[in-house]
Amino acid sequence: MFQSKATGALLTLFALVSVMSYLQLSNAQEEQAVADATERLRIAHRAAGQGRALNDFALAARAAQIAASPGIANALTAPLAQFNSPEGKPPTEDDYRYGIHKLMNEEVAVFAAQFASLADGKVAARNVPAEWRREKPDLFYVVNVDGIGVARPDDKAWYGIKEGNVVGEHTALSAALASDTGSIDLWLVKDVPTVVAIEPVRAAGAVVGAVILGYRLTDSEAKKDQGPGIEVAYFIGDRIRQSSSVDTGRESALSAVFKAGKLYELKSSARDLVRFTLAGPEYMGFIGRISETASAKNAGYIVFANRDTVVSKATAMAPMIAVVFFITGLLALAIVIFFFRIYNKPYEDIDQGILEIINGNLDRWFELTGTHPAAHTSQNLNIMVCQLTGRPLPDEEETSTPGRAQAAETWAEDKMFIEAIDPSEFRARPVDASQAGTSGGVGVSAASNSQSGLAPDILRLIRETDDAYRRRIFEEYRVALRANGEPTGGITAEKFLATLESNAELLRTKYRCGRVRFLVQTRDGRVSLKPVPIT
Repeated sequence: MFQSKATGALLTLFALVSVMSYLQLSNAQEEQAVADATERLRIAHRAAGQGRALNDFALAARAAQIAASPGIANALTAPLAQFNSPEGKPPTEDDYRYGIHKLMNEEVAVFAAQFASLADGKVAARNVPAEWRREKPDLFYVVNVDGIGVARPDDKAWYGIKEGNVVGEHTALSAALASDTGSIDLWLVKDVPTVVAIEPVRAAGAVVGAVILGYRLTDSEAKKDQGPGIEVAYFIGDRIRQSSSVDTGRESALSAVFKAGKLYELKSSARDLVRFTLAGPEYMGFIGRISETASAKNAGYIVFANRDTVVSKATAMAPMIAVVFFITGLLALAIVIFFFRIYNKPYEDIDQGILEIINGNLDRWFELTGTHPAAHTSQNLNIMVCQLTGRPLPDEEETSTPGRAQAAETWAEDKMFIEAIDPSEFRARPVDASQAGTSGGVGVSAASNSQSGLAPDILRLIRETDDAYRRRIFEEYRVALRANGEPTGGITAEKFLATLESNAELLRTKYRCGRVRFLVQTRDGRVSLKPVPIT
């Protein structure tokens, strides 16, 4: 019962520890996974910002190189007389603007050809200046000092106040022209976010116009900024304009999140982690700004990742680890139970021996010796039995007969001596149990008969039950051995009675009798057992 309860308790303990370990491990893995994903997002956010800054710098440098071209400045500052008619008549205002437009078209065509040749692969890279070895811009304008379009390579008829009023559409241009300082701005060109670089054109120390170069923020551009498990989207206000996802439904859902949470109002900071739900799963990310002075207000980008996917991947192995832990616990439990049973076996033997003593077997002897904790209990029980039966104590048995070296001598089955039946005494005939109590009993000499016909010890042999006979004969034999100075160490009722029964079986067959019992006697300095056949 105790073993079952202990096993159940240990199983319950292992189960609880496994569940707690699983929960703790899952939580720890989830926290670590989220922390790692957050750090990756922070790095991606920083990389996207640095990438945008490098792109802006490269774009501004290209615009500055074109703006520094003498042909651009000369075309913008061409004198009115240069466009006189052959008769020397000054041109009209429209003719003057058209003349400058034609000159500028010739200048920008050179740069446009370089862009186009590089993009089409028609010009070897070594024939193209290093600063031009990039993809061609999506936007290429030249405007005058008033912000009015002068030339545009993709539209040769683009010029004049009506067609090319750039400053009217993008007020940031007037600030750049007035301050004589280049700037980066974000424009919406045909509803597509476009990063533009504005670089003033100077002549004789004065601003005479500006070169404008721009690149659209397309889905392809967003894909360049994304990383493993990380998405990128560009927004203006509460609307996602472009993203690394080709799913327009996701872009619409993300726009709804931006509008509901006013995420577009957040400042650029890698310290502020944004968490939101997108079509069920939970996401997290960081907001970045594209330009603080953008014509399109609240413009920026967001790098984000699916938090649920991150957590699920991180905790996928947690159940398996818990199962392995539980199986390991079961193996450990089996080993503990195995050694527990080995340890507990002597106590079970002691418990069985105590039950035998309670049931009347005062000849029960406990043989456990050695360093086991139960050995001391066994010795104490042997002493208790000796005190109850009046037998010498175990220590006394070894020294009860001085002069005889018994300490190293123990009793064994082959030391039992069974006497032969004396025909002169029993006339080689069994004692008739039915004649017990009558005169002239068969098989017993007249001198030894009592008035009832049989000696008292013979009568007792006949009348005793088997259990009483076995207990008595064993005790008498042990007492006789001690009295005769013979060793009793190692003798047990089981060994003694087994040897006695083996001899009784042989005698029953020899004398064809129903029973054979024995009398303990000491003769000629030796303890022996005298057989008595009984019909």
